[in-house]
Amino acid sequence: MNIVSPFVTPVIDIICRLWSYSAVRSSYLCDLKQNLNVLESSFMKLKERRDDVKEMVHIPESNPTDSWLATKSIKNGGKYFCCWGGKIFCSGYKLGKVVVEKLNDADKLWNEGVFQVLVTISQPDVVREISVYQALGMDQMIDEVWSLLVDEQSSVRIIGLYGMGGVGKTTLLKKLNNEFLKRSHHFDLVIWVVVSKDLNIKTVQKQIGKSIGLTWGDQTNIDDRAKDITQVLTNKKFALFLDDIWDRVDLQKVWIAYVKITNQELTKKSRVVFTTRSEFVCGLMQADEIVKVNCMDWDKSWRLFQQNVGQRVLSSHNVTELAEKVAKECLGLPLALIAIGQTMACKKTVQEWQHAVTVLQKSASEFQGMVDEVFAILKFSYDSLQNEKLKSCFLCCSLYPDDYSIRRVELIRLWIGEGFLDEVDDIDEAYNEGHDVIESLKSACLLESGNDRNGNEVKMHDVIRDLALWIFSDLGRKKGNYLTIQAQNKLKLHEWEKAVKISLVNNRPIKELIGAPNCLNLSTLLLHGSKA
Repeated sequence: MNIVSPFVTPVIDIICRLWSYSAVRSSYLCDLKQNLNVLESSFMKLKERRDDVKEMVHIPESNPTDSWLATKSIKNGGKYFCCWGGKIFCSGYKLGKVVVEKLNDADKLWNEGVFQVLVTISQPDVVREISVYQALGMDQMIDEVWSLLVDEQSSVRIIGLYGMGGVGKTTLLKKLNNEFLKRSHHFDLVIWVVVSKDLNIKTVQKQIGKSIGLTWGDQTNIDDRAKDITQVLTNKKFALFLDDIWDRVDLQKVWIAYVKITNQELTKKSRVVFTTRSEFVCGLMQADEIVKVNCMDWDKSWRLFQQNVGQRVLSSHNVTELAEKVAKECLGLPLALIAIGQTMACKKTVQEWQHAVTVLQKSASEFQGMVDEVFAILKFSYDSLQNEKLKSCFLCCSLYPDDYSIRRVELIRLWIGEGFLDEVDDIDEAYNEGHDVIESLKSACLLESGNDRNGNEVKMHDVIRDLALWIFSDLGRKKGNYLTIQAQNKLKLHEWEKAVKISLVNNRPIKELIGAPNCLNLSTLLLHGSKA
């Protein structure tokens, strides 16, 4: 058995190989009809995919579809359908072999024909209406900005709208967008983009693409997207609205056409309007016109507050006078007027309204919805301050009472005493740095001009001051470590035990002290303007 085995094994191997070879070859003939049907079906599917790819590709540059579209293997294979039965010398075996080869080619082409979406184009609308909350008292500002937009002779090409958080900048921009549906204009396209705090160029491009009828696959890079946007916007007159900018948006990265357009050409063609909380950002964006969006005056504030509370509550209960006190605590800030108004819409008793006034005056952060709907939004401005020095100086401003006009020199001296401006040796330079800090905080809309017409005073908006107090108390987790006391006749000294900073600025005469002070944590005590 051992002698025969070396001879038998090769023979068996040869037989197996011949059998496999014969089986494959015989399948050419046996499966010919079935393979022809499959090949015909594959051919039709490939034609459909080819047509789809042709519709996708519109840019006359080299791309991965070129070589695939140019392939003629399957097209050449079609000759065999025409010849079948017509060429007698073409044996069934040979035809069967070719059909199998073409099937393999079809499978290969099908797999190679799976592409990421490059870019697709659709016909864009000139302008899309945006849902917007009914705003009060913006007509004059809308007319002012509109005149800058449509004046083709104007040298203004980039317009910056800035103001504190919640003042109505986005509402103004949305209403400007919708004005294009009502008024005559010369623009071909109106483009709306929400930028937000974390700038992402691809996201900006995606929103521009949506407005002008372009969509891309995720793999399309920034430069290719910019070329596509350039191709569409070339020779177009467009108005680009950029909402909620926190830093410079490099339009050269967003679309290449911007690089090639001179200031004069852009002036004739298009406009860019953006909103931001920082006047400094307006400078970074090289705005030709800067418009500050201010808080509402009392009449408009009261109307907006009434609108959100509802006449049912205000007319059916004797709370109008208290409601006015609540509205005045918002100091014309639409964000606060809307949030607080909606919260009070279900308050029906005088006692509830009296309690609301007390809470807003004593500790606004404890008012229902104030933290989530107001402070959380405003805090972005604080978080965006450049360094801890600016943040510390900002929080320190809240030591002064509501609506208190602070002398610049007095505020800078406080900052020096707190050690916030101790990086310079020269006192004059410290004062210069202090003025620079003040201007930075004003630019961020966290401070505003005071009552002095010469610009020697600044003050905090009441809601911004409430924000600062909330932040200093570790977002409400450490209450009592920061006190600004407006005493009538008595001081409760036992309330000072946890305090780190106490302000009695501009206080009324104190006639009685209740308890003995035990201020182990106290680092700052302000008595400016207090009377004994």
